[in-house]
Amino acid sequence: MDCKTARLLLDLLRPDGQELDRDEAEALEGHLAVCPDCSGVARVARQFDRQLGRAMCQVEAPPSLRANILSRMDTERGSYYRRKAAWGTRVAVGLAACLLLSLWLWNMHVGKKPYFNVAALRDELFEQQLLAPNQQKVDEFLAYHHVAAPSDFNYKYLVHYGTIDCQGKQVPFLLFTRPEQDPQHQERNLSARVYIVSDDQFDPRSLQPQERTGTGGYSTEVRRPSDGNYAYVIIYTGEDPAPFLANGSQQFQRPQ
Repeated sequence: MDCKTARLLLDLLRPDGQELDRDEAEALEGHLAVCPDCSGVARVARQFDRQLGRAMCQVEAPPSLRANILSRMDTERGSYYRRKAAWGTRVAVGLAACLLLSLWLWNMHVGKKPYFNVAALRDELFEQQLLAPNQQKVDEFLAYHHVAAPSDFNYKYLVHYGTIDCQGKQVPFLLFTRPEQDPQHQERNLSARVYIVSDDQFDPRSLQPQERTGTGGYSTEVRRPSDGNYAYVIIYTGEDPAPFLANGSQQFQRPQ
């Protein structure tokens, strides 16, 4: 280390060398040990620092200094808390305004009763092909669901098709109706409901072909096409579904 650098570092060394890192302090002390000019300057500076420190310690502080300092601290602390309280008040007012606005918007959106659109209901019914559906429309609809319609039904008796909630699943559904006279020559409406249920939706073991069973005026039968992973679950009124088949006089046959 040269004398110029040593003289610059002497100010950082005073009074206790806290401004220098360990390597710089050791280098400076090493230079002072071999350079009489720099060591003299350092010795004079240290003597001045000691004398100035003793003089400062002998000066008595004014009696009111401590009270003034504490009073100033209280004033600054009060100003800080007042600013913090004002900021908190502004934040609370802003949050309350946002809450009131949210409640107003929610009430406008949810609390207001919806408008009943009669025209939309009419259009929906039309789109569901409630008027004169035919087998071609049914085939196009069921192709979207990757199933096929039962081929032996007479589709002139079809009054509705679409999807319906069936035990928590949406399944394709066909509704057939036709009038018929009972043995007492009273006219009644027969119906046959066909649910097309996929093996992907329910346990296939529960969709195996089942014999005709009846209760409460309704009879059921489960049929499976030979080339599909689905079943026709048929619920009908009357003695058998023959009135809804393409040839009403033929017996109801389960596909093989």
